[in-house]
Parts: sequence; structure tokens; C-alpha cells
Amino acid sequence: MKLAPHYHRLLFLTVLLVCGLAALIGRFYLLQIRWHEDIAVEADKFSRSRRLIQPWRGEIRDRNSQPLAWSVPVVDVYANLGVCKDHVQSVALAVGPLLGVEHRRLLKSMYEGLLPMDGGPKDAVLLKRNVTIPEWELLRNAITNSNFGMEVEQLSRRERAALTSLRKHALFVRETQMREYLMDDSLQHVIGAVMCSPGRLMPEGLGGIELRFNELLSGKPGYCFSRKNARGEELPFQRYEQVAPVNGSSIDLTIDFNIQRIAEVALEDAMERTGAKSGAIVIMDPTTGEVLALACLPAFNLRNPKAAPIDWWRHHPVSTQYEPGSTFKLITLVAALDLGVVSLDHRVDCERGYWARVKLHDHRAFGVQTVRDAFGNSSDVGLAKIAFVVGPERLYNYVTNFGFDRATGIALPGEPAGYVPHWTNWAAHDNHLLARVAFGQGFRVTQLQMTVAYCAAVNGGQLMRPLLVRQIENANGEVVQTANPTIIRRVIRPETSALAREALAVVTRPGYTGWRANLTYWTCGGKTSTAQKSTTNGYISGALYCGFIGHAPADKPKVVISVAFDEPRTGSPSGGAIAAPVFKDVAEAVLAYLGVPADKLPDSDRRGLQLAGSGAGRANRPVRARQ
Repeated sequence: MKLAPHYHRLLFLTVLLVCGLAALIGRFYLLQIRWHEDIAVEADKFSRSRRLIQPWRGEIRDRNSQPLAWSVPVVDVYANLGVCKDHVQSVALAVGPLLGVEHRRLLKSMYEGLLPMDGGPKDAVLLKRNVTIPEWELLRNAITNSNFGMEVEQLSRRERAALTSLRKHALFVRETQMREYLMDDSLQHVIGAVMCSPGRLMPEGLGGIELRFNELLSGKPGYCFSRKNARGEELPFQRYEQVAPVNGSSIDLTIDFNIQRIAEVALEDAMERTGAKSGAIVIMDPTTGEVLALACLPAFNLRNPKAAPIDWWRHHPVSTQYEPGSTFKLITLVAALDLGVVSLDHRVDCERGYWARVKLHDHRAFGVQTVRDAFGNSSDVGLAKIAFVVGPERLYNYVTNFGFDRATGIALPGEPAGYVPHWTNWAAHDNHLLARVAFGQGFRVTQLQMTVAYCAAVNGGQLMRPLLVRQIENANGEVVQTANPTIIRRVIRPETSALAREALAVVTRPGYTGWRANLTYWTCGGKTSTAQKSTTNGYISGALYCGFIGHAPADKPKVVISVAFDEPRTGSPSGGAIAAPVFKDVAEAVLAYLGVPADKLPDSDRRGLQLAGSGAGRANRPVRARQ
């Protein structure tokens, strides 16, 4: 029996439908059973949102727990270009004055964001970083009530909806944090700047303690996992996992901010007077090695570090090497005293200011002097002759024991090792280099290295590791690390250290090179330096490095203060004329602040006592009859 044509069509449709259902069932099987796990993983990647939760950066404090740098909450303000694209001009005019940004700059940023780039137009553009929370609240309230230059009464329903959208969604923010400072023009090189690099959500230290301890200060970020919609927006109500951040640790320094300000103010005044290229003051406790102040100029502003030239970022006392000059004569002297080859009362012929054997000139013509006076007068010839008695190998051993051939290990980045040629080079060419080494030429050190060595010379002979960090506290306020004074090694005998203090005290007496450093109410000692600057091509004419390192009180030092200026431009620059008076001002202020008892009378009072004593003596003297 032959089927009717319409049955053929019905059969065909039935077979087609069955085949389609079979294919659909097969597809469902593959998707829901066979490939389910793989597809679920891929789907989760597209629907899952992972947001960084930024931890709070730890504080940096001084030795008295005074905060020097800490973080405060701020926001970065963005324009939502999807909402603002048809009203860029009005949004820029409305937002610019409230943000304190010229509206032309906002217009440029927003139009650039709307341009079709490689990845297409942007969804948002940054308008301003580090807006404080009160500023953002004022801005948000103002935007909520703004008409964006529109006449509300004349708007259509669609235009009113657009205005409402602008008020609610034109701007949005991302929460972040900003570094605040006790003083943004103080301790710049020690604290260091903090900036957020492109492509990184966590701020990073760019120098100083912020860089050296960046990982500790930063803490560990947390994460928030949630679902997102097709537009990539997070769905907070579908947040399914959150890992809390670990806030950063806080660091207490050995710096005393009050002493730091004393040093900084004195340095600023001196830089203005001398016109020096750079200047630095280092203040240390010689018995513990604690750094009480590190002042350096020129410096950058902590809030706007990019505005300063890159040279101003250099921390000169820690990272700049120079030939120490006459301050190094202390090391030559203590080496000879410790070996017992000379005493302070030995006499040395200073050759009337010129020693032909090694072609040395003194700044004045000195004859035969005691070692004490040769050191007090800073005679190059006298100290060179003492170095010849010590010998190159033995002097080299003292130089390296004092640590001039290696970094001090201070907790700051960028510290180089010193440059000290081997003693076999000193002995070449009839010991000419040995004579130069005796008064601080032919090798390079940093101001910090010289200060640490000076501390060892006056504290009884123990070389201390410089301490800048006292302790570290975690986010819960628990002390997790404490730094104790560390003795690296003994470099000279205590008896030699006592002789060194005696010789250094001579330098600051009237008539000697450091007389301008003489304190009013405290005894002190020190050493001047006026060193020539050198390059690989030799010494630079007229370029000088002037310094003074001293301690007070003279017999029981509480502080060691190093003052240095690079290329001062006064009439006749010298360490005694430029750096010694700064030492005097700083030392008197610091000793008074520390409450160190005075151990001497002012010269005027002493003269008064002498006159009174002489008068009393005459009054009690028996009267003799005239013959």
C-alpha cells in the first residue's frame, strides 16, 4: 500500500525530531556529566572576583615612641566614563573646583579615556589620588546636589534619569592609604619615601627605613573572593571567602627627634652661611653605638619626593665616600700610642713646615714639638713621621681593625664598603703613600665610618656596630625584636683610649686648630679636617671637604658629633673655621637637653675666681717692713 505524500513529510519530520532530541540529549550528557568538572572550573574563573584587601603599613617612631611616619585612610577618585561620556564637559566643570584640579586637566584625562585605544575605551579614569575621607564626603554631597549645568525644570523624563545617574554614579572611589609625617622636611633620608608603583596595589618604600624594612612595614595583604556579574562587577551579597590582612609591623628608631631637630636647624643655618654644596651632622652615643641624629642637606620633601633632583636623594653621611683628611690623624696617633712606640710627651721635629723627603707641607711652620702639640696643631709632617715609626703593615692592621675597609652595617640601604689600598702599596715609592695615609689621603671612607671609628677611640677602645633600630613591634603591639648594643671587637687598649681623649682635648684649647669648638660649660675634645677632594685625575683645585668630629664631656663622653661640609664657598674655608662652631652650638644644645652635668666653669667665671684667689692670697700674706 502506497503512503500518501503527507505521511512521507510526517515521517521525515518525526525522524528529524528524534535525531534532534538524541543530539540534544547527547549534548546534555557531555555538558552535565562527561565535561561537567572542567566546565565548572572554567566558569568559576569568569564568575569569581578576587579583590586585594590592603593591610595597614606600620609606623616609624623615634626612641621616645614619637610617631615619625604613619598611614591614614584616603581614597583615589575615579570618573565612571560609562555614565559621564555624554556629559564630560559638565562633569569636569562641576568636579574640578571641588577636587582642586583645573577642569581642563580633567577634560583632557576623560577625553583620552574615551578614545579607542588598543584595548578599546576605558571604563574609568583616575581624577585625583590621595583624597582624604572628609574631602571625599564633601565632594560626594556636592555632586549629589549638583545639576551639572542643567535646567532641571526643563528636562525630559529621559534627561532627568541621566541627571540622577550622574549624581549617583558619575564618580566612584577606591580606598587606599597615605603616609603622614610628623614633619615632612625632617629625617627624609632616614625615613625614606613611600610610593605605589604602576601595576602594584601595595605601596613600596623608595629609600631609608621604608625601603630597608619594606616587607616588615607592609605586612601581608588579605583577599576577598566573591561572584561577579557579566559586566565584571563584584556582587557583595555573594561573597563566599575572605582572608584577613596582616597589618605591618612598627619600627622604633634610636633617633631622638628633639636631638634631630637641633642638628637639622644648626645645619640649615650653617648651609646658608657657608653656601656649601652639601652638609651632614651625625650624632652617636659612643658607649652603645646608638645613632641619635642623622641630618643631611640638601634633602627632598617626603610628601613630594619627585619634585627634588635625584642628587638630593643621596644620603651623604652613609653613602658618600671621601678622603677623611686630618680627622684620620686620630687613628695614626692611637696606633702609635697603643703600640707604645711614642708617648704624648715625645718630641717630633716638624721640619719648619716642610719635609723634603716626602714633599709634605704644613699649614704653618712648626718646629720641634711634643706629639701632643703636633696633634693639636694638626701637623701633617709630625703625624707622617709618627706613621713611619709605626710602619705600613702595623698601621694597615689598625686601619682595618677600625673597620675602614668594610661597611658599618647600619640598617640603611646604599652603604658602600670603604676603599683602603693594601699596605704593600703604602710601602712603595719610599713610603710616600704611607705619609699621605697618616693624615687621611690615598683612601676613601664615609662620614659614618669615621664617626664609628672615633667612637671606638674615645669609648675605651671598643668598636661598636651603629644602631639605628631599637625594636620592632607587630601589629598587636608586641615587641618581636630588640636590638642590643653590639661590640664588634676591641681595637685599642683602654689606656690608649684615655690618652686619645687627652690628645683630642688639646685640639679644642685656645691656640689650637679646634679652639672654636670649645664649649662653655662642658669639657670636650675633637679633631678638625680640611681635606682636598679628589678624582681619578687627581685633586680638584679649590674643592675642599671641611669637617670636625668631637665628643663631650672630655673624659666621659656622652655624645660624639660629626659635622661635615662639601665645598663650602666662604672666604677661607677650613674645618676649624666652619665645622667647629657648628659642633659647639649643637653639642651645647644636646648636652643641655640630655641633662648632662656641667664639668667646667666658663672662662669669665674662672678668671673671676683666679682674681679673687689672688686677692685673698695677698690679704693673708704677712706684711714685710721696708728695708
